[in-house]
Amino acid sequence: NTPALADLRRHGQALGDGLATLLQKYTLPGALWGNFARMAVMWQDVRGTATAAQLKKLWMQEMIEKGILIGPGVIFPLCCYTTEIVQQILSSADESFAIISKAIYNNTVTSSLIGPVINDVFTLRS
Repeated sequence: NTPALADLRRHGQALGDGLATLLQKYTLPGALWGNFARMAVMWQDVRGTATAAQLKKLWMQEMIEKGILIGPGVIFPLCCYTTEIVQQILSSADESFAIISKAIYNNTVTSSLIGPVINDVFTLRS
């Protein structure tokens, strides 16, 4: 018996709640999907400004610059997370979302991207 699942639930829920709050704070075109163990920001196009894929890439890019790897946009909280780790991730997300919000407002999302937008590598198996 370990507190691993309870820790995952507590810290994953805090992370998800924090990300959802930050998306609302910056009125970003995205919604948090998932649960305490697996979550993703599902970005939406901003007509004439940015595609959902560009916004996802900009978020991943900004988080990486702050030392947080979001992977392909999916977040898998870990049992070993602490309150401090969750706060660090949320602080980085806050800074990243502020940058994204400003880029949307100034119509500079495309010029803010470093490198091309990565397309989904998964295809339907036949």
